[in-house]
Amino acid sequence: MNTKLINFIVKKYLMWDSSNPFISITALLAFIGVTVGVMVLIVAMAIMNGTANEFEDKLFIMNYPLSIYSRFDNSSRCVKS
Repeated sequence: MNTKLINFIVKKYLMWDSSNPFISITALLAFIGVTVGVMVLIVAMAIMNGTANEFEDKLFIMNYPLSIYSRFDNSSRCVKS
């Protein structure tokens, strides 16, 4: 990214203004709030993705003994999987 653009935005919006300090404090709090919100969103998505993958892995690993009998075949064979 262009560092001149980043420096311009930081100087314009996060610089301390002694004539109007309320705007600077508000901008700083908004910046911190957005930063924390994005961090929490990333962590929540990572946790949800990890638990979904773990659930799928455990669901597909489960191998219960299952006997399947044919309804239309009169033989006594059974298929086990």
